[in-house]
Amino acid sequence: MKNIFAILALVISIQLFAQNVDMENAPENPVALPYKLAHFNLKGDVYNYDSRLYFNKEGFLIRKSDYTGENTYTYKNGKLIGDAYSNELKVSDNGLITLRSTNYSTIDYSYNDKGLLISVIETKPEAYNSPLKIDNKKYVYDAQNRVIKEEIYSSQILKETTTYTYKKIGNTVQVFAEVTKTDEKPYHTEKHYINGRLILSNDQYDAIPLKIASKLDSYGNSIEDKHINGGTLTDTFNYTIIYYSEANNPKNYTVFIKKAYNGSIIPQIQKNGGYFYTKSNSQLESTLDMLFYDDLTKNYYIAKNAYDKTLPEGTTIKFELISKNNEVLSYINSKEEIIIFNNCENVLKNSEEKAASFNINHLFVYTKNTKTKQEQTFFFKDAKGKTFTSGILLPENKAPLYYYHDKTTDGVVLVFKGQLVKNVSLNNTKKIGDCGIVINQEGKPTYVLPDYCKLEIDKIYAGRFYDATLDKVVENENQEITNSIATNKNCISGNCTNGYGKYKAINGDIIEGFFTNEKVNGFGSQTYTTGDTYTGNYIDGKREGYGIYIWKSINTQYYGEWKNDKIHGYGYLVNKNEITQAGIYTNGKLTTDLLIDYKNKKYSTSNCLGDCNNGFGSIKYSGGDSYTGFFINGKSAKVGKHMWIKFDKVFAE
Repeated sequence: MKNIFAILALVISIQLFAQNVDMENAPENPVALPYKLAHFNLKGDVYNYDSRLYFNKEGFLIRKSDYTGENTYTYKNGKLIGDAYSNELKVSDNGLITLRSTNYSTIDYSYNDKGLLISVIETKPEAYNSPLKIDNKKYVYDAQNRVIKEEIYSSQILKETTTYTYKKIGNTVQVFAEVTKTDEKPYHTEKHYINGRLILSNDQYDAIPLKIASKLDSYGNSIEDKHINGGTLTDTFNYTIIYYSEANNPKNYTVFIKKAYNGSIIPQIQKNGGYFYTKSNSQLESTLDMLFYDDLTKNYYIAKNAYDKTLPEGTTIKFELISKNNEVLSYINSKEEIIIFNNCENVLKNSEEKAASFNINHLFVYTKNTKTKQEQTFFFKDAKGKTFTSGILLPENKAPLYYYHDKTTDGVVLVFKGQLVKNVSLNNTKKIGDCGIVINQEGKPTYVLPDYCKLEIDKIYAGRFYDATLDKVVENENQEITNSIATNKNCISGNCTNGYGKYKAINGDIIEGFFTNEKVNGFGSQTYTTGDTYTGNYIDGKREGYGIYIWKSINTQYYGEWKNDKIHGYGYLVNKNEITQAGIYTNGKLTTDLLIDYKNKKYSTSNCLGDCNNGFGSIKYSGGDSYTGFFINGKSAKVGKHMWIKFDKVFAE
């Protein structure tokens, strides 16, 4: 009897070579790297073959599970650009792999004009106690595009030659090979195929050929192989194949209890009454329960007491659905120990660094993989007090720093490496970019929240650490102000949807004014947590029109025009009761300085300090009243301050 693993290795090695494949007529043809369904002689919309090979909907291999672990394959525009082992992979315009560079060697591939592989050159560089080594394989084909010769060279010396001859009887292709090695007698093999599927294998050292009788599914893929030697059934092997088209089919998953020869139990998973092989199952820690993950539908199931040793053989336990359409699951056992599953893999087992924390009911878990050093942060909403909770893997972030607006506390929460960040305050924050802010910790700028002005309730955002060389924060009185008017879920009083109301923003700012479609429109005011205030006009929640902004910490006021939340148009600044700037602003910057004459104490007329014609000036009228502000064509205009003998008034024309 032949060893099945040796036979399978033989079949796989045959299938591993298949670039432009014709399994029906040329099952021995080589290929550089197998990554299509056809390379593995699989048909139909296969998603998973025997829990080892995973394919996308285009029929390309995306993940392979073997003794080395889970290996992924990546594609761009339908072309393979990365496999499990390559440091570099080059693909020609017509999709042929021309080079693979690994940690150990560089492999060059050449093809004929029909896309058939004709040469494989593997170069292993010189290393300690190992000289430079170059191996070469050459292939020759017949007129029917079938390989008829393979030559193997080492350092340009021919080491082995294999010649192939073919015979076809009905739909069976018989392949005869003669293998000649240096200083050895030739030996012969014989293999028979039907549609690329091996049905007989024999060589000159076997007294009895091995026959393989296969049970095929509706697509023509083998789901059972029976190995027969001399008329005697020696082995039976089953293969589980999952198709994309099965995603919505009804499924009844159960555990069937079998007994081993030593009396221990063997829980077998069954699908709709038939044996179902999968690696996506495990025993839950500190329980007798089995956790199972259906990786096509992304559903998690549990079978209670599936590992109970007292169960009699033949016992059937039905799986219960505990999480639907989600790859990530948290499990908190009776000891309040946290376990995280991602595609049914316990990610904490292989973590050299891990941490978890709750914010009220929200759970964050951080892990760092021992082997790959990959850092991951998982988030589970409302996990407190629950045994199982579906979650998400947060987007990869250079620094595992995240933030969100928590609905329960109505505050902004920062999380770094799974731990809540403490001793931070949103007071004295500075704006960065169009939407972000930088937060101080212990008086120093530390955390950057790039999407702060877009915060939605309980949505997680990626943050980063402050970098003084890259992050430019405006520190003077012209800095842009963070606008926290987003949604109106925290209306304090009045009508914050369509009417007059008062609203508390995410960071504690108070906005009061006229709302239209949940945004301030028209007159309104905003009091910031820093103590700063704005009073003036809004359009769709943004400062636009005339308004007054007061910086409390630096005792500075701006009187003037705004556009799209920025100082824009005519305006002037007052610091400690002294006018320091006046002119025309563009997107927050002074672009036309109209204060020169006023600042230099130049009189344009006997009663006008500055430019009272087309500029900025201060004029005293005969009745004792005065005006300080902008002039156009000799008349007060835009923004200014009138002072009457009995009272003063700020106005905007």
